Amino acid sequence: MDGTVTPQAPNPEAILKAAPAALPSDAQSVAGQQLTLAKLYLSNRLSDKARDILEEIIAKYPQLQAAAEARELLGNIPGK
Repeated sequence: MDGTVTPQAPNPEAILKAAPAALPSDAQSVAGQQLTLAKLYLSNRLSDKARDILEEIIAKYPQLQAAAEARELLGNIPGK
């Protein structure tokens, strides 16, 4: 041995264990993007498309703040 240190590759199991911690922020990002899209549809008087997206946000991400806002927006859409 010549005393050099070889860097070790990351442990794949450690990476997989850390991955679930990243999911909430990813879900928050996706829900936020969908909420923005729904708001754009509402501003362009495309209520049916907005309703579909808002209902999807509520179904997929019920615990997120985006779902609370989606419920509020959904309650303000006339019709159905």
